[in-house]
Amino acid sequence: RTDIGGWISVQHDTVTVQPRTRVNEPIRLTVPGNATPGDHVGGVVASVTESSQGGKVNRDDRVGVAMYLRVAGPLHPGFTIESVSTNGYHGSPNPFEGGGTTVSYTVHNTGNVRLGANQDISVTGLFGIPFGGASPSALQEVLPGDSVRVTAHVTGIFPTGPMDVHVKVTPVQVAGAPKTNVAIPTADYTTSMWAAPWSQLVLLIVLLAIGFGLWRYLRWRGRTRADELARAVERGRREAAEEQLTGVGGRE
Repeated sequence: RTDIGGWISVQHDTVTVQPRTRVNEPIRLTVPGNATPGDHVGGVVASVTESSQGGKVNRDDRVGVAMYLRVAGPLHPGFTIESVSTNGYHGSPNPFEGGGTTVSYTVHNTGNVRLGANQDISVTGLFGIPFGGASPSALQEVLPGDSVRVTAHVTGIFPTGPMDVHVKVTPVQVAGAPKTNVAIPTADYTTSMWAAPWSQLVLLIVLLAIGFGLWRYLRWRGRTRADELARAVERGRREAAEEQLTGVGGRE
């Protein structure tokens, strides 16, 4: 019984409800003078007991009703992003396909207003070039002082070595809550990770090996053709010399 739970009182601790009847039980809420401004959340729980087997077995069901209260005064809505981490880069064997990583972080409502939030994760490489991202499910409601741990998998990351992971949380007002006429800042956080392009390096080595082998083959083919051409020229010279000598001997 804290906060609203300590401000609520009822007239009776136990109420008997006859079959096919209903009872309206008044609830009194007394807000203390030193209550802090902003949203306060609590509830009322009714414990319904049914007896069976001659009173030997009691079944206890509990029904809760939430209660939301906003105390007038200065409002300070806002989130912070804390404990951001990644599990490292996980590449793909396909050098033309990006890899992924898992990002975990905590969204902490540091203000005094209950808020929802839209979330966005982006990954950038050198010179801020974008390489993949994700949009985790929106947070429907985070109470003042509460925290929510979020884990999301980001795909389509093309490795470029040093990379930055950006987490952005955009607060939104909760449907049905009193409007907050105060600017709500966006929370963001950036952490770094290393994405080694192993499959791309393997592809580069293979391409270099193929290129070197092709260069050696073309060089060998060129020398072979040059040797064949030189032998053909030498053979032609000998044949021409033999024909010239044979011709001279025939005239004599």
